[in-house]
Amino acid sequence: MTTRKPQRLRLRVRWAASPPPAGSWAKTSRGAFLHVLASSAGHVEVTRHRTAPEGVTVRPWRDLIARDANPPAKMSRVDSLQRLLRSGAITQAQFTAGMRLRATLERAIPAAPVAAGRLGVPRRRITGGGAPERHARAQQAAERAIRAVGREHIPILDFCVLGNGSLARYAAAAHCHHATATASLQGALTRLADHYNPPVTGRYR
Repeated sequence: MTTRKPQRLRLRVRWAASPPPAGSWAKTSRGAFLHVLASSAGHVEVTRHRTAPEGVTVRPWRDLIARDANPPAKMSRVDSLQRLLRSGAITQAQFTAGMRLRATLERAIPAAPVAAGRLGVPRRRITGGGAPERHARAQQAAERAIRAVGREHIPILDFCVLGNGSLARYAAAAHCHHATATASLQGALTRLADHYNPPVTGRYR
């Protein structure tokens, strides 16, 4: 029976204090044991093992490294609709329709960001009180668009178009397949695009 050779690694690290000396042992949060071969201010060479020898002192790896040694990745600020357009999940016409609905709601409810207000329109009717007429017109336009799309499509438009959420997250929240969520969003945006740009029919077709 052959013995598996320990895996040798060279890691880039930021130590919480001084680097551990050669010969030290540490245990990772996943249960692997690291044997330090050499260490410097920014790197360490180790071999990874399943167990550590009896009698050696084993320190938790998390105690050796600085808390910000592996900073979290930056949150993506890419717009959800732009991401879907670039990936080919939606067409240019569908993208334009979604952006138009978002802009309409921003004008209709200027006091609150669309991502916070979402598709609860008409959340409050803008009447009197000196409210600008353009806000009222925008709210009426949003209501017409929602009626044209159908209220069954409100959740996915609310989540992906106005809330800037991803299709993957919507599918998980709605407990449906990703392909089902994609088809639902495509259908909603297609209806929205047809509402804004009705297909030509009749003698001028």
